[in-house]
Amino acid sequence: MLKNLFALLGLGIILVLSGCSNKMDSPHFMWNDMIYIATYEPIVEEEIIEVIGTISRVVEGTVKESGEGKGIAQGTRLYQIKGREISSGKIGYIAYEMDDTFYIASKYHQ
Repeated sequence: MLKNLFALLGLGIILVLSGCSNKMDSPHFMWNDMIYIATYEPIVEEEIIEVIGTISRVVEGTVKESGEGKGIAQGTRLYQIKGREISSGKIGYIAYEMDDTFYIASKYHQ
């Protein structure tokens, strides 16, 4: 049931963003050539598996390269989440840490 909730949340984000122009205003980042939208939905630390990377550069516009982020600080760590695919077709999730709290980012599918 929780997976369905996250899938619906991701779908809602995608639908909202698909009606927008190519410029993305929401905080987001690119990892392994996929864009992830910051949802600010908290996740407990026990669901974190390991660090998979960090935001290496902050940009003003839409991200174009892996490691770039908009609205997310440089040095922000990215994590794999237990039981969730980082990128599987249209669905994918990565956790990120801000102010000692872990949040979920949902893969953006155009």
